Amino acid sequence: MNFKRQFVVSAFWSSVGNGASSLISFIVFALVVHLVEADAVGVVAFAMAFIVFGRVFVEAGTSELILRRKDFDERYASVAFWLSLANSAIVVLLFALVLAPLIDRVFAPGSGIVLAVLSLSFLVDGSRFVHEAKFRRDFRYRALAVRYMVGTLVSGVVGVWAAYAGYGVWALVAQRLVASVVTTVVTWLSSNWRPSLVWSREYASEQIVHGVGLLGASTLKIIIQRVPELALGIAQGPLSVAIYGVGIRTYEALYQLTAFPLLSAAMSSFARLPDRESLAKAYISTTGFFSTFSFPLFFGTAVVAEQLVPLFFGQKWQTSGLVLIALAVSAPPSILGILLHPLLNALGRTSLIFKLNLGSAIIMVAACAIFAPYGPVVISIVLAVRIYLGLAGILYVLKREVGIDPRAILLANAPPFISSLVMLAAAIAIRHVLPDDLPAILALAAPVLTGALTYTATMILAFPRHSAQVVQEASEMFPGLKRFAGPLLRTN
Repeated sequence: MNFKRQFVVSAFWSSVGNGASSLISFIVFALVVHLVEADAVGVVAFAMAFIVFGRVFVEAGTSELILRRKDFDERYASVAFWLSLANSAIVVLLFALVLAPLIDRVFAPGSGIVLAVLSLSFLVDGSRFVHEAKFRRDFRYRALAVRYMVGTLVSGVVGVWAAYAGYGVWALVAQRLVASVVTTVVTWLSSNWRPSLVWSREYASEQIVHGVGLLGASTLKIIIQRVPELALGIAQGPLSVAIYGVGIRTYEALYQLTAFPLLSAAMSSFARLPDRESLAKAYISTTGFFSTFSFPLFFGTAVVAEQLVPLFFGQKWQTSGLVLIALAVSAPPSILGILLHPLLNALGRTSLIFKLNLGSAIIMVAACAIFAPYGPVVISIVLAVRIYLGLAGILYVLKREVGIDPRAILLANAPPFISSLVMLAAAIAIRHVLPDDLPAILALAAPVLTGALTYTATMILAFPRHSAQVVQEASEMFPGLKRFAGPLLRTN
């Protein structure tokens, strides 16, 4: 299987797994939000921000270290497994004994016990990181997708039952813990690898040293992602965290469906490419392909966000729609930047990754410290502006480190971006002519249908070569497409 097809197939199955998982999680979240107070949702969102931080320390770069090795070493993997479990136990104790009592005092009563219970997932997740890394090394993304879907489906059923039974925020806690347990059990049962009772001081030292470097970069990355919730929680309390949380949760569901599979497949695929020239070609072709589907999805979400959020979560979350708009329109530069770290990691430039994340984290912390008192909507707008301004830095690093001409990147992604802007204008126009008393579902469907037709027509008529190339690449994954897209393929 050539690189392009291997990458696309891997990303497809990663997308299927993450898409299904995100959809179920999103449905559970929407049901719970309808049934509990806004402040309670804010408590869980605040606790989950710390859980994301903790997961970084538990994993400590385990997957990246195993993926970077030329061959899968059984002894090396076993040492990584025991280190991961040790990290998990330490983090659980720190969360339960130190962090939980602290946030219970400074944030909101009851938030500490939520955090302590959620931290138990570290022990479960830590026991499968090596297994998942081996699946990724072998490009078994289909198998990973099935396991995630099983875990999320079972946990989703538990979460929905708990929500309707009146357990409120604990439905979200139960859903998270059950997902960890089921996914881990299924992963172990389906994997032929088992850790051995071995130890190597040399391997352990190597993993700790390299893991600390990756850990620093990963921690900074999580700060960039989660500091808005922490800043809002400190500045304004649970309600602002809840408003931002509903918006970001909707955005993350879309992100998991589109951008995360791209990152997950890139981590495995880029490490196998032999030189900078191959990496440059892979970056340009990959972003051009995925932007074709992701740009219109996020821009379209921005158009209908004010109708979408109340439809799923209820009218009391209307403000969260404004948060979603700001986050959704910032997606294009995020998509272009998401492959930067796998690219630099493949080149062994982990120190540069750390420096880039450190700069972004400093800017993010400063921005949140200044603007958090103004509320979640202002924070979201500031974040969107920061992402667009950061695109210049991404292009500069790609030029310096990989030799990619910024014009080549912009030209490869210009067709879907321009077509998405045309789609955006058409969808907004149709919204303004719709009657005010139109049922909510029709008010949502009209701009969506208009946007989809406008985007497709613009891509085919204005950018036939790009469209043909995308169909050609998709046909490598789905050979049956060639029978339906013959005329379009012949324009390439």
